[in-house]
Amino acid sequence: MGRKRNNNGTYVGQIVEKIVTDKKIRLFVDQNKDPYIAPNGDGTKVYELDSQDATDWLLGYVMDNFNNTVLIRDEPKNIIDSLRGYAKVRGLGNVCLELRTAKDDDGNIWYDLGSGAIKITPKGWTIVHQPPILFMRNYSQQEQVFPEKGGSIWELFEYINVKNDQDKLLLIAFLVASLIPGTNKPILAISGPAGSGKSECTKTLKMLMDPTTPPSMPPIISVDELNKLALTSSVMSFDNLSSMKNSVADQFCRLATGTGVRIRKLYKTNEYIVFEAIRPIIVNGISQIITQSDLLNRAIPIELSPIEKRITDDELREKFSRARPRLLGAMFDLLSKAIAIYPTITRTEWPRMGAFARWGYAVCEALEAEAKKLPEQNGDSSMMRKIVDGEAFMNAYSKVEKIQHTEALYANPLAEVVEWIMQNRDVWGGTAGDLLDLALKAAESTSAPRGFKHLCRSPYWPSNPRSTSVCLRKNIADFKAMGLIVIPPKQTERNFFIVNTQLPCCRACKEVLDMRTPDGPTFREMGYTVRNLAEASIYTINHMIVDFDESDEPHLRTFDEGALVALGMKEGLSVPKDLATNIAKETHEWLHSTYTYGMLPDTEARFEIRKKREEREQRKREIAEIKAREEAESLRRREIAERNEKKRKKAAYIAECEEKGVPVDPSTLGMFDLPF
Repeated sequence: MGRKRNNNGTYVGQIVEKIVTDKKIRLFVDQNKDPYIAPNGDGTKVYELDSQDATDWLLGYVMDNFNNTVLIRDEPKNIIDSLRGYAKVRGLGNVCLELRTAKDDDGNIWYDLGSGAIKITPKGWTIVHQPPILFMRNYSQQEQVFPEKGGSIWELFEYINVKNDQDKLLLIAFLVASLIPGTNKPILAISGPAGSGKSECTKTLKMLMDPTTPPSMPPIISVDELNKLALTSSVMSFDNLSSMKNSVADQFCRLATGTGVRIRKLYKTNEYIVFEAIRPIIVNGISQIITQSDLLNRAIPIELSPIEKRITDDELREKFSRARPRLLGAMFDLLSKAIAIYPTITRTEWPRMGAFARWGYAVCEALEAEAKKLPEQNGDSSMMRKIVDGEAFMNAYSKVEKIQHTEALYANPLAEVVEWIMQNRDVWGGTAGDLLDLALKAAESTSAPRGFKHLCRSPYWPSNPRSTSVCLRKNIADFKAMGLIVIPPKQTERNFFIVNTQLPCCRACKEVLDMRTPDGPTFREMGYTVRNLAEASIYTINHMIVDFDESDEPHLRTFDEGALVALGMKEGLSVPKDLATNIAKETHEWLHSTYTYGMLPDTEARFEIRKKREEREQRKREIAEIKAREEAESLRRREIAERNEKKRKKAAYIAECEEKGVPVDPSTLGMFDLPF
């Protein structure tokens, strides 16, 4: 197609007219009002007009449509400027560009491959070469490989040396659930000794979820850098972290659950890029580098084992590149099944990050069907069949919560001392200053554990009552997970209360053991244990639920102000003299009811007592039956004797009348037929 330059010697007007009238080409602005061009009219190619990719496309387009004409001087810039103005004023309007994953109006999930997309529905997944969804493209993104059907997600662990099976479940749930747009995403914290393959693990997961260049980043030192990375990466990964600033940790928390991000475009203007971001994050380090309580509550710690049989990095990457299409297909298989299972889940109680937990539950329910297909000869397959289902995931996730709270407390020197102080106390009450003084004395006492005296010299040790109060309030959830309930003061009060939920509950159940049962003997004589009583009295007091730790010792899982009032802490939370006695009294009254006593399991002693009682009752029934039979026999004999006596008297009367020659009187004769 030949065209002549205008009087100024340029093709700008002709080229712009050709592009804007081409029905295949789409010009529009995204959600941030930035101009874009989609040369094919679909999601296969989408370029920001200010990018080098758009300029390169323009040069090729002009050569293809204007007899290999080469643009000179400022022509490319002028054309781009014109197209930018057209997109903003006359384009298709605002079009929401998605980053790697998207959800359509029918609830189907789309995954961007770079040269096409995957459409994932409850019935399966298909490759769409010209997707209707427009995806954001940037300089750091790589094209994803085309997935293959028939793969198994368990093949992933040939390249990642995860230490235990529960961590494998959590990792699979994280990997698949992170593909779901719009839901909260946890932070995967990978740890392990030197030589366990932490960096390669991070790169492997990143290449499966969101391949970019580079696959992982060095530690981020500022929130601005973190926000810029969130703009271009749907999965954020960081290698070899040893520490983390509080400001970065706070932004990690916000990105995990969703936050608004604002980035300045140019320092010479007041224009900003504003977008909503929810990003899965992967970090790794030799030890767990996450210590902030809020961040720990959003993290999934995964531990790797040292690699015993090593191969070169090139061999590992080549092997993984061959397995990658199969693994990607297995991820989409699981996600498709999870989408179908998700609406059918009937479980109602979820932990923090509940949206992820529910999707993880669905993924592991889908994984259960796949685990049943594992070959019998695989040594791990029979074990995996047993541990894979939704409840197995929830058990693994609940253990993660305990680890999270433990790590948070041990990163807090005051919390560590408070936990030691409360070992033999039911309840403590006082101001934040009182607690700080008590903790200082306890840390420096000779009976304190070794190293405690150095805790009060830590930079994280509170320096005044105000910082002590902040520390207590900030770590309420972590204290609660360790069995200590911190009750902050009301607006008009100053006293904190700390309740050791495990100690009084243990003491209460031990006291009840020596109390008498409805059968007479004590609970101990009946063969019951502390755990039996705690389980039976699980709803003894309102707001109180009994749980058990690994040592089988009961403690109160929830224990709020209402429960304390029920136990004797009157209005204003005055501390009772013996919290354990109050619990014991309530527990005994509850267990002494016939209904609750019947809930206790049978013991040998209780079985013998019940057997003897039944024997006594059976003997009583037998005696009663014998007595009833004897009474019936006596009555029968008496009736027979009465009838015989009547017959005799009647016969004697008739004989007497015949002897005297007088007629028998019918009325007199009828009297002998009347009952006595």
